This record gives sequence, C-alpha cells and structure tokens, in this order.
Amino acid sequence: MMRFRTGAAGPADLAALKRWSETSPAHLEAYDRMSRAWIALGAVAEELSSANSVARYARTAPSAASPGEAAVTRRALIGGALAASVAGVALSVHPPFGFWPSWSEFAADYRTATGEQRQITIDDIGIDMNTRTSIALRPAAGVVRRIELIAGEAALSSPAEDVLTVEAGNGRVVAAGARFNLRHDGGQVRVACLDGDVRVECGGDARVLGPGRQVLYSEHGVGQAVAVDTNAVTAWQGGLVIFRSTPISDVVEEINRYRPGRVILTNKDLGRRQLSARFRIAEMDQVVGQIEQVFGVRATMLPGGIVLLG
Repeated sequence: MMRFRTGAAGPADLAALKRWSETSPAHLEAYDRMSRAWIALGAVAEELSSANSVARYARTAPSAASPGEAAVTRRALIGGALAASVAGVALSVHPPFGFWPSWSEFAADYRTATGEQRQITIDDIGIDMNTRTSIALRPAAGVVRRIELIAGEAALSSPAEDVLTVEAGNGRVVAAGARFNLRHDGGQVRVACLDGDVRVECGGDARVLGPGRQVLYSEHGVGQAVAVDTNAVTAWQGGLVIFRSTPISDVVEEINRYRPGRVILTNKDLGRRQLSARFRIAEMDQVVGQIEQVFGVRATMLPGGIVLLG
C-alpha cells in the first residue's frame, strides 16, 4: 500500500497485489481495512482545510499540541472512522485520494502508474496511454475490435479496414480509420476527434464527430459537440500540460493526475481564479510554486506528498 501511495509502484507491484488479494478472503478484508484507515486520514485532511488548522501546520515540525488541538484531531479521526463504517465495499471502487488502484482497474490488461506514459499496439491499433490509465481487452467478433478504457486517458488510432469499439463509462466510441483522444475520469468521458470521424454513443443517444470536435458524456447523457484545440488536447503526448484561463480547482485536479500524493485546495475563492500557462509534465511541482507566486497564497507541505494549497 505504501508503494502505491507514494507513486513508487509499477506493473509488477500491481500484479503482486492482485495475486495476493485472490489467494484468501482475509486478504481482501485487509485491503478494505487499510482503505478505511485512509478514509479516516481523509477526514483529517478536511479538518486541515480550515484556515485555523492550516495555520497550525507549518513546513517545520509542529510543536506539542494543546488539549484543544488534540480534541480536534480526535474528532476528525472519529468522523473518518464513522464515514468508513458506511463506505463498505465502495472503498474498492473509489480508493481514498486515488492512492492505489480500484478493484475494477485490477481487470486491466495494460496500466500506467502515476506520471507514467506508454505506447502499445494491439492488432494494428496504436494506443498512447497517459498517466494512471487502465485498458482492458474485450471479446469481439469478425473485424470489430473491442477495448475498454477503465480509467485515465488515451489517444487511439484505428485502421481503416477494421471497426474499433472503445467502451468507457456508460458509453462507447466507434471508429474506423480515425484518430481520437479519450479521457475517462470522475464519472465523465471526454472524446475529441483528431482525424477522420468517430461515433459517440451513450444511453440511446449518439453524436458523430469530425476533426477538431469534442463531446462530453456521463450518466446524464451526451452533451453538445464543441470545437476544441487538438494541439492542447494532445499536448500530454509531447510531455506538456497547457492551461488557458483554467480555474485553479481544475488545475489542481490536473496536477494530481501526474504527481504522487495529493494537492488539496483549501481556499474556495482561489479555486475560482484562473491560470494561463504551460508546464512540462516532468516538472508538475512547479505549478504549485507558480500559483503561490501569482496569487499570493501558501502551500503547506505534509508527509506522503500531501500539499495544502490556499
């Protein structure tokens, strides 16, 4: 668990965890107990999100806590434990902070770790996988190829002679002789057509996208197609992230995709401010420093890669 939390885990660690969990029901129980512990820590993080709590935690080692401060910590831990008691098996679907893979991601045939990118080819289908991406191969018939994007982001190229179906969330993308970028996170799926035409299907609704068009779908259905800058969409393939008048709340979510640990936004007003910049993915920690300088805020560093920003 510690290796997954710090981002040091690789494919071998994932395979080992999967084998370990399948050898005994007690192991699965242990996994859920560990998840409950991290839910409790999540409550502590929420407690730290208040201005008074942040002020108590400087970059230097904290002094001995007063009885009042200790009581706050106990309340946070008790609240976290209560939340964990009702979370149940949902923990295996949504691990706290996304520190380790969900059980659905264990079904992946290909997976990238935090900050890792990978290129693969499956039956002449070219796939560029971005950070924290899980892909599974699904049974198909004839010239149809089926892939599931369980989580993460990928750019795919389908040969003209075959029909490629990519399932993601509660919908799917059908393409032949096309290139497209697919991102699945937070219950939403974003499809951007880069070349050729792709068909997006979800809940009985469908959209056909041409080059430079993008659509978002979720459990609520398929949105309207909009124009998109394909260079910005695929910038990650060149090792870049591009922010254009992007709310800081969205910037923080993007940072968290590429670095181990977690940046937690503690200032809602800051979350509504906007940032325009470009950064190298290998230097994502610089984004936090840039936000500090531009908006006059402070980042508080905690163990385990946790950063409180506000």
